Amino acid sequence: MRSAYIEALGPAEHIRYGDLPPPRPASGEVLVDVAYTAVNHVDTFVRSGAWRTPLTFPFVIGRDLVGTVAADSPPAGGFVPGERVWCLSMGHAGRQGAAAERVAVPADRLYRLPPEVPGAEAAALAHPAATAYLALFVHGGLRPGARVVVVGAGGNVGGAAVVMAAEAGARVTAVASAADAAYCRALGAEAAVDYRAPDLAGALAALHPEGADLVVDAAGRNDVETAVPLLARRGRMVLLAGMATRPVLPAGPLYLLDRTVTGFAISQAATDELAAAADHVARLAAAGRLRPRRVEVLPLSEAAQAHRRLEAGEGAGVRFVLATGVGESAAGSARSGAVEAARAGGAAPAARPGAAARPGSADGADLTNAPGGRGPDGAAAASLSAMSTSIVDQSPLFEVRAEIRVAAPPSAVYTLVSDLPSQGKWSPECRGGEWVQGEPGAVGSVFRGENYRAQDVVGWAPLVRGTWHTEARVVAAEPDRTFRWMMLSHAKEDQESIWGFDVAPDGEGGSVLVHHFRMGRATAGIHKIVADLDEEDRKRFIAEWTEKLESDLAVTLSRIKDVIEQA
Repeated sequence: MRSAYIEALGPAEHIRYGDLPPPRPASGEVLVDVAYTAVNHVDTFVRSGAWRTPLTFPFVIGRDLVGTVAADSPPAGGFVPGERVWCLSMGHAGRQGAAAERVAVPADRLYRLPPEVPGAEAAALAHPAATAYLALFVHGGLRPGARVVVVGAGGNVGGAAVVMAAEAGARVTAVASAADAAYCRALGAEAAVDYRAPDLAGALAALHPEGADLVVDAAGRNDVETAVPLLARRGRMVLLAGMATRPVLPAGPLYLLDRTVTGFAISQAATDELAAAADHVARLAAAGRLRPRRVEVLPLSEAAQAHRRLEAGEGAGVRFVLATGVGESAAGSARSGAVEAARAGGAAPAARPGAAARPGSADGADLTNAPGGRGPDGAAAASLSAMSTSIVDQSPLFEVRAEIRVAAPPSAVYTLVSDLPSQGKWSPECRGGEWVQGEPGAVGSVFRGENYRAQDVVGWAPLVRGTWHTEARVVAAEPDRTFRWMMLSHAKEDQESIWGFDVAPDGEGGSVLVHHFRMGRATAGIHKIVADLDEEDRKRFIAEWTEKLESDLAVTLSRIKDVIEQA
């Protein structure tokens, strides 16, 4: 098979293009016929040895791919031959890379790609958009209404961060060049500040008199001296680029207001975090709300040239994608620039109909009754503030999903799942309720639910049991596509506790229904539950609640399927 590979670490000239033996899939791996693979800065770091990771030579380069499951692929992960898929984590930690006509991908690192997303654009989005997701939701603890500053907003990671933050209901300020101001506003930023401004700190402070909740530096400038004093109490700054920078850390402003500076590398992300990122990116891309600014497609044989151009600084605002000539890339692989998003002039993704927070799931229960999950197991968050060692302080604390196929069109499925008062027909805990504010089912409307929990549910833990009531506010309502609601505290304040449904056509007249739940930081209710538990019992509670939630999700979807198909 034709591949782009190296036989030793070194400059771009070390990249060869030629035939290598096809991969032999190990247990749990899927054979993928690759159409496109992207070129990332981290690819140049791995190739040169600047980023140390185990390699076996000859080593196929590249992280991201778009392709289809091969006809002769062994069964793994539920994937079937011909399915359109993508991956964003090859070429690292002993895995061969993606720049070949065929690749063996671990099933837990492979994701289905919606047909609405062009292959070259998906490859271009994979690494930067997933990085933006991790920065905002995993390491930044983003919540609706947060005040967010994105540095480097005109770039690939920064632009994706602006879109995602705005979609999640945050108020975004972009820091970029003056030429990119209109572009950033079109992405969803409320304000744009020139990074060359003589008094950048003053300009940002004027826009955020109460401070910013989150600063994401996607440019690698790592201007900690400016960002830390800008942060509100318990605000966070997330660093993700600029390995050579040596910023000055203002310690006093950092600890006096419980501020945090944290860093991460996507290469260290856990597989479940990458899966959540891929799901989020795919949904926004399929809806037309997230696109790369500009994509330049080159044939796979020009991989060395793409590396040279990226290292020479030609990649600003441009994503280089390599076409193998296999599958959907066959028509355009012979010429450079075959596919372009062509948005350097300032065009932006389709306007969003409403803010959409990161998905949640099941019934209308406040998270004194919350489901379980786990934190970023492999995430390398190097916090400069005092870091807690408790599992309860991980973010996200809970994040789970389940899906089912339903023999009904998306319109019928959406109508049912957005009818929260009818939840008693399918929810294991919510018995129903009523709309108490706003137009029923519209963004901003509030639902009051009645819930019931038996005494034997995680019986040893100090949970709310019997009957109790909760309130939730709808945060996303896209007919026939997405419906999500956020649990409110007893003081009717937003919590990082979001449930929801996503529905999509299955291509056969029915629908695929996905059910989600996500809790970022632990709510007051969770802290109350675990207050008197030691760390081992806290871990036990999180694990057992995860199992309960997974069971509840499956039951909920099965009951919804029965209700719809029997109607």
